Amino acid sequence: MNEPESQKEAQLWLRYAKEDLAAAEGLIEHILTPRHVCFLSQQSEWAVEARYPGDWPEATIEEAREALGLAREVYKYTAGDFEERGMIEDG
Repeated sequence: MNEPESQKEAQLWLRYAKEDLAAAEGLIEHILTPRHVCFLSQQSEWAVEARYPGDWPEATIEEAREALGLAREVYKYTAGDFEERGMIEDG
């Protein structure tokens, strides 16, 4: 993959992260199942546990809020890095 292709793919990943973050923020507002917020936040220890059944406890609303906060921080940092490098596209 050449440099322009790599940048395009990185931009796509950032767009997906933004969309997942927006979906998680919408879910947390309505206090639906915390596991969905954790899965969409994907930055927490709960990302896999939230997605797949297994021998672990259900995520709590507090853990969902924590996961969402971490996801916001990671997105903000990453988007800032993209912007500094001139990799943010409008739209």
